[in-house]
Amino acid sequence: MSAVTTTTGLVIGPASAGVYRRRRLAVAAIALVLLVAAGHAGRALGGPPLAISERRPQVVSEVVRPGDTLWAIAGRLDPDADRRSVVDALVGARGTDVVFPGEIITWLGG
Repeated sequence: MSAVTTTTGLVIGPASAGVYRRRRLAVAAIALVLLVAAGHAGRALGGPPLAISERRPQVVSEVVRPGDTLWAIAGRLDPDADRRSVVDALVGARGTDVVFPGEIITWLGG
């Protein structure tokens, strides 16, 4: 490419490799700033954050069988949890520790 003379008398020649590198770096920096700003704006407007979402709790339902106790049901509802805390939560939510066959107990497990 040859040099061009403008009407003001400036001579404009082809840009060097360093100029192209600096331009690309500037464009990449601007794109990164825009991406981060868009993420913050989306989060501020109630959208999901850019980070990985937390695991949502799982809803488990259990039908009471003849002879079941809250202790046995707690073991089936949340096998990884301490049964005492599950039984206490069930009694607190239901208001009683009595269960009847055919009753459906729903548990919000993790």
